[in-house]
Amino acid sequence: WMLPDTRHWPLVNDQLGGCARLEMEHFFACVALNRKPMIDGRDGRRSLEVAIAAERSLEIGGQTISLPL
Repeated sequence: WMLPDTRHWPLVNDQLGGCARLEMEHFFACVALNRKPMIDGRDGRRSLEVAIAAERSLEIGGQTISLPL
């Protein structure tokens, strides 16, 4: 589970699956249909910041990482 390719783009029944695929499909559909995405850029940045902080915390032995990065 430590490899990004298997964590975010797993093969499910020989097809790409996972959260990254679903997020991109939603975004592309919004662009194609001129709709507003469920999550805006600010919320997306906050979510990514939390994920990066969690990975950094794991790398340094579980220490607290202050936000914003």
